[in-house]
Amino acid sequence: MGKRNNIILIGMPAVGKSSIGVILAKELGYQFLDSDLLIQKREGCLLRDILDRDGIEGFLRIENEVNCSIDEERTVIATGGSAVYGQEAMEHFKEIGTVIYLKTDYGTLEKRLGDLRGRGVVLKEGQTLSDLYRERCPLYEKYADITVEENEKTIEETLQSIKEAISRYNPEQTKGNDPLIKRVCKRSEKDYIIKLCDASFPSGICKRDNYDEIFDKIDKYAEFFVACSEGDVCGYAAMYNNNLVTKAAYITMIVVRDVYQGKQIGSRLMEVCIDSAVKMGMRTIRLEVSKSNLKAAAFYQKTGFVYEKGSLEDRVFMVLDLTDKGM
Repeated sequence: MGKRNNIILIGMPAVGKSSIGVILAKELGYQFLDSDLLIQKREGCLLRDILDRDGIEGFLRIENEVNCSIDEERTVIATGGSAVYGQEAMEHFKEIGTVIYLKTDYGTLEKRLGDLRGRGVVLKEGQTLSDLYRERCPLYEKYADITVEENEKTIEETLQSIKEAISRYNPEQTKGNDPLIKRVCKRSEKDYIIKLCDASFPSGICKRDNYDEIFDKIDKYAEFFVACSEGDVCGYAAMYNNNLVTKAAYITMIVVRDVYQGKQIGSRLMEVCIDSAVKMGMRTIRLEVSKSNLKAAAFYQKTGFVYEKGSLEDRVFMVLDLTDKGM
């Protein structure tokens, strides 16, 4: 059987394997599994209690057994920091997926970690965090298919680095219905993407008399996301998160090129917009849609948007409540 398309995250405690893993799974359309929780479920107690009960060697044996038993498809698997001590488990992980090492420098790690033993960290008598770091890093590097440096990066930036690395290493995991979505900041790139996508539409914004005005507004105030598949631009979204008084974000457009219609590109762009608005503390997302564009209205309704009271001559207003979507 060929190598399956799971993603296995390894690295020191507190590098964010679980928190990043949950979001990565959501963005790729994968399931998520935390191997530490699997160990606790099997043993019926917390990691630190297993360490107290069975000692380090006993804990590592249990961890190795549980990790060897994992048999999933299209799943992001967050492992415990000590998983790399289990040779059989690590060889098993490399057979069932792509192993990604989330690497953080020692200084950053020291700031993040508190009570090591309270976290259930496997620490030998007299061993310091520095000792543990020097002992484990070579093992992480040994088993990693991909290494992603986390230093100074936000969670969003780390996620982007992971997806780009996966796309280069194993394009099958990010192609088709799982486009790579990235935030675009450069004005020249935004202009190129808008004109490329608008070529598919007879009423594209670059054909309007006030295109420069619209583009200037997008460039200065909007978050601009582009969907890519195998290096090709599929579509884009522009959204304003700048109304901090009403806590309302505004999607001005979600555009998908004709050749990528029906491949869930719009849905993925919408997911990224919603995630961004939630992270910014927005309470709602609003938009306008043409009364004649029934297809777009149906798409927004499927996403959870509802009609608001009032309308223009040719447009209606829709809103999405974000109060139940906190992360």
